[in-house]
Amino acid sequence: MPLTKKQKDIEIAKILMQLTRLRMRNEERVEQHAAEGTQDASTVNEPDAETNEGVASIMAQLLRLRVENSAEAVDPEEEREDLEGGMGIILDAFGLPKPKQSEKKKGRKKKKEVQKLTAAGKPRWTRKDIPRLPKVLLKGYTPEELDDLFDDDGYLLDFVQSMVDNDIAGTANVCYVWKKLASSKCSKCKMIYYCSKECQRSHWKTHKPTCLMIRDPLHFSPDYAEEEMKRNPEFAQQMVNGVNMRTRGRKYDTVEELMRTWMKACPFGGDITVTTSVGTHMFVVLRDADTGVIQLHHETIAKPLKTPRPHNHHKRNPADFKDVVKHIADYVEAQLRTIRPPLLSVYAEFMTISADEIDFSRFNQQRTRRGAEITWRGTHSEVIQFEPDGLKQSDEWADPGKNTGTLYPW
Repeated sequence: MPLTKKQKDIEIAKILMQLTRLRMRNEERVEQHAAEGTQDASTVNEPDAETNEGVASIMAQLLRLRVENSAEAVDPEEEREDLEGGMGIILDAFGLPKPKQSEKKKGRKKKKEVQKLTAAGKPRWTRKDIPRLPKVLLKGYTPEELDDLFDDDGYLLDFVQSMVDNDIAGTANVCYVWKKLASSKCSKCKMIYYCSKECQRSHWKTHKPTCLMIRDPLHFSPDYAEEEMKRNPEFAQQMVNGVNMRTRGRKYDTVEELMRTWMKACPFGGDITVTTSVGTHMFVVLRDADTGVIQLHHETIAKPLKTPRPHNHHKRNPADFKDVVKHIADYVEAQLRTIRPPLLSVYAEFMTISADEIDFSRFNQQRTRRGAEITWRGTHSEVIQFEPDGLKQSDEWADPGKNTGTLYPW
């Protein structure tokens, strides 16, 4: 009997909790072995028996959900193969090692590859496109495992295709110069992507002043900015947009007031990311729209703009809505008093539909994005939410195409 919407939300939340617990346990296991020197460095990152059992349990739950709640009759074995291919992406996103896959079935029927389109009208990726896949896939899988990410017709599995097209795992980025798949970024500002060192060198003269502004906006020289604005129209446009999205932004008296306003627009949960000069803090909010139950996960990432590896991980079951708002606001205020310059940015990405209704081929169209800048003024915080159109333009300039379709409300 198919589950109700509320039941499916609960099942998905349970699976997310299991993945989080597995990740935390695996991090502790790796650190313990490294400290004690009890395992060879080449094998310490391989999954142990408990990790394998946990992944198998999650696979079984996902398979059951898909089979029992499909509108049409499905073949469990075909669904299992699809899940096995996509499971590696999920484990990578949660910082977990992938269990070794069983030997590929022999005699799999090969059919002639013909061009197909996704539901979003994008070309389907085939085995010929393997060299263009994101680096995390190329480095994280053996050739045999990569082959298993494609169906019998030679096309990338729908789940993996959506991840690549929509950059859900932070792996698919666009070169600023050539507008094609890129895997490296500017080592200084960590914002602009390139497909090669040659591209980065050719763009450096244009990018340099902006790079300086991103890294240290409070101490950026006005004289240098004026000089660059005369030589570089693009830089001038971005400088003007950066000023406008702040001056036209919405002011709040306190960080808590900002968080309270944003959280009221978060019926289905999402991420709140706090970026400072020394690191990034991520708050993941899981929220049941029917019951109002909230779970809060807080991760501290040691280095700025890196793949999340939770050095400090806290899970809370807040007493109520106000508790979540106060926890995040207090943490932001504490950070402001310790960093130099005393400035940070906060971004919120919230889903507009429940987890079980998400269509990964239209992921961006189902989320909202907001941003704000918070500065410590010695006795109080100055809080300015970015004007939505300005933030949208800034995002498109920094990473073309990544947030296409995303909604930018106040």
